[in-house]
Amino acid sequence: MEATTKNNVLIIERSSAVMVQPEYETPEGSLFLTSIDQVAVVHVPSIYCFDRSDANVVEVIKQALAKVLVHYYPLAGRLAINSRGKLVVDCQNKLGVPFVEAIADCDIKNLGDVRILDGDVLGKLVYKEPTQDKLEVAPLLTAQVTKFKCGGFILGVSINHCIADGISAMDFMNAWAEIARGKPLSRVPCHDRTILSARFPPQITGPYDDFVQISDVSNTKALYEEQQIVYKSFLFDAEKLAALKRMATKDDQ
Repeated sequence: MEATTKNNVLIIERSSAVMVQPEYETPEGSLFLTSIDQVAVVHVPSIYCFDRSDANVVEVIKQALAKVLVHYYPLAGRLAINSRGKLVVDCQNKLGVPFVEAIADCDIKNLGDVRILDGDVLGKLVYKEPTQDKLEVAPLLTAQVTKFKCGGFILGVSINHCIADGISAMDFMNAWAEIARGKPLSRVPCHDRTILSARFPPQITGPYDDFVQISDVSNTKALYEEQQIVYKSFLFDAEKLAALKRMATKDDQ
């Protein structure tokens, strides 16, 4: 089913963004990022759908965000470049997390299968701060609650991958949900990244073999030639997955 209310376009009305700060004072300073962290400095969007609720969900979620940011305070900071030209998280520059309330002119069911949403529809459900392309003022996290006519709502979140991979992002979301339900955190985050810090300057203390140059006999260059890329989603239901599993394990192979 198309995500549509008018001309095949999801229509929403957004409020102005409110900056949510940690509820209490949190540590300052900076949090260094490893070289691996800095490989993908991109925002990753995700959405979470909920049934009808009689509670004031916007206030509950916003207040819980302020509370969970006390534990995940780097998410309220901003990126910065240190004297070595490396990216760090400036925890002193806590500009907060942009939080937006939105109203959609349709029911959630009108979105169809939310696992394969069109990019334009996803963009309506996840807030993008206008400063997101400006490194040192762009938020590391944004949040949007969209309420639908049916009473259900969708929480759209965008997290910068440099500060949280998939597992860390889900830890944060679970902690946010626990606080919203009035429960204590089942897992408290640790921001001590000393073990990940590389030696500076680099020091080699053991045997080290330089890389050996080998001739390139493969034709991998063709794989990187400019070509048109087509993005598609393939949905496999449980029955099809079971059939694939039977094929893969046929004859005990």
